[in-house]
Amino acid sequence: MRILGRLLIALIVGAVFFGVRHLINLAQTDSAIDNTERNDTGEVVTEGDIGVLVLKLGDCVMLPSNALSDTMAPGDTVEVETLRGVPCNELHDGEIFYVHKFFSDENAEYPGNEVLLETIGFFCEDRYEDYTGVAWLDSQHDIFPLTPTAESWGYGDREGQCIAANESGEQLSASIRQ
Repeated sequence: MRILGRLLIALIVGAVFFGVRHLINLAQTDSAIDNTERNDTGEVVTEGDIGVLVLKLGDCVMLPSNALSDTMAPGDTVEVETLRGVPCNELHDGEIFYVHKFFSDENAEYPGNEVLLETIGFFCEDRYEDYTGVAWLDSQHDIFPLTPTAESWGYGDREGQCIAANESGEQLSASIRQ
């Protein structure tokens, strides 16, 4: 099944909750694929592409190469169809540390990107410590929240994910889960 739509990822940085530095657009043409191999607990054991609608808690991923670039300005976008899932013990850019269900009502009206980013941003910051054992403001990670756009919302997309990545841009070599 091919779903056309977009997800927005905003990078939340600094001590100010709504500090948005980067905006990445993810095109949703292959949103439901998962070409990784997973073990019995669902962990990726062999890398492959993962559609952004089927990312799971604990997935370690590669972000688009220019997503972490210092040359990106607020509002800049990068379009991709999938993220590359890799085993967490291999070098990777980020890890899904929280998955949020916005509304269970399939008929809920799209609340707008700003509302979704505000909502998921709050939960990303709040749930970071539950996953890692460290408060986000005391960490060395940036947070990339993924949110549905109006188009993907229209197809029933009601989930957002929170990705943590090193603020230095250096890759992770292990899971950040406590």
